[in-house]
Amino acid sequence: MSEKIESTNLIKIDASGKIFGRLASEVAALLRGKDLPFFRPNIVVKRTINVFNIRKIKFSGKKIDKKTYHYHTGYLGGLKTVFLKNLFEKNPEKAFIKAVSGMLPKNKLRRKMIKNLKVS
Repeated sequence: MSEKIESTNLIKIDASGKIFGRLASEVAALLRGKDLPFFRPNIVVKRTINVFNIRKIKFSGKKIDKKTYHYHTGYLGGLKTVFLKNLFEKNPEKAFIKAVSGMLPKNKLRRKMIKNLKVS
């Protein structure tokens, strides 16, 4: 695991020099509480994870150029595509939150877990 400053309810992680996907998967596991001895998949852990220096994060391979995100506007022909490079240049916090959110379980607990993540 990466270097982290941990108190009872706050974990601070420095993202400078780390790989984007590896850090996102580590944060997703911490949000779920998989590092705790009393892990249960139906419980949201009451702690905040603060990730800072997100602009200094690195990408492996050609992922920054090739990774795409799709969304639909709701109108006919409204499928939109956004490249990771454009999203990261515009708002790196949103790109990291989107990556972590995709690694959390797809149920009602995802919204509650992602509220415990602060990115700066």
